[in-house]
Amino acid sequence: MIDPGSFVDAESSDVGSILTEMTRLVIDRDGALHPGLRMVERSGELTVFCSDHAGTATDQPLFDVPRELLIPVDGAAWVASDQMLVLAEPPPGLTALQRDALDLHIALYNATGKLPWAMSSHPRLALRGEPEVLAAIKQVRPGFDVAGTGQRASEAPAADVFLGTRVFGLPPAAAADKLERAADPAAAAAAVAATRAAAGPAGSSADGSPDAPRQRVLMTLIDLLNHHPRGASYRVDARAMTPAVARPTGTDECFAHYGHRRDTLDLALNYGYLDTATDFIHCVPLDLDVAGFGAVRVGGARRRPVNPLDPPQVTVDSELLSLSHITFQRARPDRWQTAVRMAVQATALQRGAPMGRAQVAADAVVSAIVEAQRDALVRVGEAAAAIAAGNAAAALIARAAEFQVVGLPG
Repeated sequence: MIDPGSFVDAESSDVGSILTEMTRLVIDRDGALHPGLRMVERSGELTVFCSDHAGTATDQPLFDVPRELLIPVDGAAWVASDQMLVLAEPPPGLTALQRDALDLHIALYNATGKLPWAMSSHPRLALRGEPEVLAAIKQVRPGFDVAGTGQRASEAPAADVFLGTRVFGLPPAAAADKLERAADPAAAAAAVAATRAAAGPAGSSADGSPDAPRQRVLMTLIDLLNHHPRGASYRVDARAMTPAVARPTGTDECFAHYGHRRDTLDLALNYGYLDTATDFIHCVPLDLDVAGFGAVRVGGARRRPVNPLDPPQVTVDSELLSLSHITFQRARPDRWQTAVRMAVQATALQRGAPMGRAQVAADAVVSAIVEAQRDALVRVGEAAAAIAAGNAAAALIARAAEFQVVGLPG
């Protein structure tokens, strides 16, 4: 018989008991954990490690969590509290098992102080009442807002924001099963993997399309995995969620990829932590008037690269060159520059400029984009640094902005 406690190494006895009981729920429902897996808690921080284990298949997943232990949270009501996660009304339709698992999640979050952390360190909570910082952030991320404003108002903002960092957009079982039987296993895995956090409300897919309804769920045990750009995807089918063992840092620590195409600043704003492993930077939305060429607009589209150049979609008229997006790659700055130069040169030639002038225009546009990006990030960093001594979220944003400035070319 497998001992659920053998997978747990917790400094806190309360946390250890909670994780052991979660593990018991998974095993009792014919789920499994990798034999080399250890869930570690130190000072409220939770980490997953996995060592090689004799006799274990190389493709054995890190976790095998039955689908019933992916716990729906849509429709739940929470008590307004800055200190404790307290359920006022459970989500409709939970099974007894799911209610037990939800109660364990709540106990784990409270035992590790997650709501006080969110209040002091998550930008959507800790930057309320800081208009200068918010104004600078909105220039680079127009969709960002703090909790309790506009359509994001909530009766329990701390619970709402924190749980928003934990949920996963789960596709319907029938859709997952169909994708798993697809001819191309890699395409099926990518299509069904969905995304963690910032998932849309019930009835929308991870990319916002209405034709693949997704349900926001908490992931028993899998929730403990931290993000890494080379982490495991949230592989899920009609039976279970089975993320692979992914150890991208050269240690035994395991990671997941939270989905979407987020850079360091995005991750700081969405999750409240500093990521220094992501190797790209999204260009901020820009409207430029470049001497010798004219008007250039860079949009904020987030597209998965279709080839190594990650070329933007280009729209041209007599007065404006519009680029859907630009992605700065730290290791290969030549890639985005090549894509932009091609677009500018083609536009200039179309407008009647000779080749030499078109090349000069391309150089000017590339330089203008880099400088505008740098200026925008510097403004964010300076505004955040001004209050960082008394605000952990501002200190985080200042570090994230500085990290991205350093990563820009030239």
